[in-house]
Amino acid sequence: MEYKVNGNGEFKISTEGRLVALEVKLEELASNHLPHIQERVDKVDKKLTWVLTTIVGATISIIILLVKIILG
Repeated sequence: MEYKVNGNGEFKISTEGRLVALEVKLEELASNHLPHIQERVDKVDKKLTWVLTTIVGATISIIILLVKIILG
């Protein structure tokens, strides 16, 4: 990265340097954090599938029970 000192004595990073730093951070994010997030999403997905299956099963059971009661 290229650092330049402006008139006030402050460091300023070039655009290329900022892009390189951003790229490094994005690679770090992808390699370190995304797998953990994906694991959590998969767990939630499994739980939601289970809940949805239970709700659909219970609804079908209720409909069948009501049909049996109505039709005798």
